[in-house]
Amino acid sequence: MSFQNIGLRMGGVSRAVFAAQGVFLLGNACFSILFPSSVASFEGSSLSGTHESVVQCIG
Repeated sequence: MSFQNIGLRMGGVSRAVFAAQGVFLLGNACFSILFPSSVASFEGSSLSGTHESVVQCIG
């Protein structure tokens, strides 16, 4: 049995969607680390009222 073809093969559109999602999530994490008070003050957010250090750890 050959193992050289094992892996995830994605087309161009799938690769672009996957990359866009990764960039969005990385930006969201950086924003929550750099500006935890803004993230903790979003109305309707599950992190509303959470201490800033906890928001940074989650980010």
